[in-house]
Amino acid sequence: MAFRHGAGGPSEWGNYRDAGVAAITYGAVHKIDLTRYSRGEAEQFWREAGLAPAQKYSLRQFVFKMQKGDIIYAKEGPLIVGRGTIVGDYRFSPHTGLAWPHQRAVNWQQDFNPVAIQIGGVQQYAIRPLTRYDIKRLSRKSDDVQEKANTEDALEGGLLKKEILFRIRNRGLIEQKKVASDYCCEVCGFNFERWYGADGHKFIVAHHIEPLGHRKRNTRTRLEDIALVCANCHAMVHRRNPPIPIKRLRRQTAVQRLIKLIAE
Repeated sequence: MAFRHGAGGPSEWGNYRDAGVAAITYGAVHKIDLTRYSRGEAEQFWREAGLAPAQKYSLRQFVFKMQKGDIIYAKEGPLIVGRGTIVGDYRFSPHTGLAWPHQRAVNWQQDFNPVAIQIGGVQQYAIRPLTRYDIKRLSRKSDDVQEKANTEDALEGGLLKKEILFRIRNRGLIEQKKVASDYCCEVCGFNFERWYGADGHKFIVAHHIEPLGHRKRNTRTRLEDIALVCANCHAMVHRRNPPIPIKRLRRQTAVQRLIKLIAE
């Protein structure tokens, strides 16, 4: 169902969505309460009033064929912008502050995400019943849009309890390695304190050259089995499994520095 004044006029969709109704009108019937007419009488009146075929068709659907429980979609150009369930009979309501007095109460879905899809044919009808094929296409497209929206907007911050196996680490050995160092990355030479000041004082990441995750039991670790690296280089080391050797990454870093110096 479209909620626009004419083919290219302003949209009333937001007003009727907020009011919880679907509505329609045409000049010849704007002040006519159609609850006083049978379907035959209304059809005769519409013919005498000179309504266009598309106008008569849309009024017939809205006044006489829609039922409580029917699903209704709101259309704006190439977009389906709303979905709702009809919860009321046709009523003539000229004093509600809304522009269109022929109304039905609708429970509009609040979290509906607009869907770009062309359905319902090319004829300019304010109301158009959908085929099963239309509904199937629309449902599939709507599910895709909703799934994408869920990936872009997710709930975070809840508590999750998990059981995790931790590898035993000797913190004393790691601290001993750090104290005996200059706190510079063994790959690229980066020093956190020189860059970040006091916040980077004595900060460096310990990397086990033989990953603890590869060990099946407790084995002895020596100081030379630990490398001190910056966070970036540590992430790069673990880009592969098994990890990239420190010496290889150091060579790559040196080559890149040389290329940069030559370019300058």
